[in-house]
Amino acid sequence: MMSAYPATRRALHWLTLALLAALYAMGWVLEDVESAATRKLLMTAHQSLGLLVVILALVRLAAAWRMPFRPADEIASWMERLAGLTHAALYLLMIALPVSGWAYTTIKGGSVNFFWLGKLPHLFGEDDNLADSFFEAHELIGIALLALVALHAAAALFHHLVLRDAVLARMLPILRRA
Repeated sequence: MMSAYPATRRALHWLTLALLAALYAMGWVLEDVESAATRKLLMTAHQSLGLLVVILALVRLAAAWRMPFRPADEIASWMERLAGLTHAALYLLMIALPVSGWAYTTIKGGSVNFFWLGKLPHLFGEDDNLADSFFEAHELIGIALLALVALHAAAALFHHLVLRDAVLARMLPILRRA
């Protein structure tokens, strides 16, 4: 029988998902916002939440390093390795996506303001061509992250609905009672 992840890890997992959903929604809406004031407000919120995702990802990595959670015995070793690679890629992309946005913003000549508390330093000097490349990278990393999140969710559902093991219940303990 697999034990549930600690409550803190579960909370960080679902908070990260909620933040990512909000970030994707803001990213899509930003393209169509005409009001400069609303666009600036949304952009600051988008940047701040993106940086918060980086912080949460680093906290989650530190927690996993300090207190590793033993995989279940009933999971095939190839599934365990694939899950490890997927998680590593998720963390990498959760960090790379906001960093690419930060780079794009500063190369374009703008500033990244973290929750109106202060501005982050510029990473590079202004360069429109380089900025365009970073914006494309930001979009591609975003698509890759979205695809990996979908794969992650599909794998959890596969475990729950097809294999009928307790993998999903580790993150959603309420499923144990159902």
